[in-house]
Amino acid sequence: MIKLNASLTAVGLLLSAAVVFTPMPVQAGSTQACLDGDLKTSYDVGFTRGTGTISTKNGAPLCADTTLVLESFTLPDTYDGNKFNQTALPQKMYASTTFVFPGNQKNVTKKINVGVPAECQNTQLDFYYPPVIDEIKTLDGDSGQYIGGKIFGRTGSCVSPTPTPTPKVTPTPKVTPSVTPSPTTTPTVLGDDTGAGETLPATGPEGFMAFVGLTAMTGTIGAYVRQRFNLKK
Repeated sequence: MIKLNASLTAVGLLLSAAVVFTPMPVQAGSTQACLDGDLKTSYDVGFTRGTGTISTKNGAPLCADTTLVLESFTLPDTYDGNKFNQTALPQKMYASTTFVFPGNQKNVTKKINVGVPAECQNTQLDFYYPPVIDEIKTLDGDSGQYIGGKIFGRTGSCVSPTPTPTPKVTPTPKVTPSVTPSPTTTPTVLGDDTGAGETLPATGPEGFMAFVGLTAMTGTIGAYVRQRFNLKK
């Protein structure tokens, strides 16, 4: 009887061990872990000039809504085209677009547009954590906010527009009015029949008195000359 009980006990222990240590199969469709939106490693990014595309790694959901920024920058004309190096500095912000990447959603891809400079200028597009960056002066000046970016080299040279010439205005010549001079009054010449005479004023009492006196004087002189030389009148 004792041996039988011992045998049953041993069998029970073996069965218990089998139940405890048998691994459970993984159920299909189990919940996927969410990603931390504050880690740049949670994202995949891509760019064309003026557009940025961002999604999560393997389509996994973010744990919460996350605010992000897409910015465009102008680069110096002296940039050598060799990725991101000292010749790409300083960079000044040209435009920015702030948006929210939704959390708790799988397989989300956001396509974001942003203004860019003319194609004759170098430009860079970057995804960032806010706030907006106005200028990048050093190679690691944005490392704390940077998610991913791409530089686009310029195509050709910018041509300055030809200014429209200002039309020349010809001033209207000033017309000087012509002044007609007043006619000059010719004085009257008086004298006797001998041809002697004096120029006297033509008008006024002075002229009249002078005329009377001259007439009397020339008459007297004429009579004396005729008497002296026995001339007939």
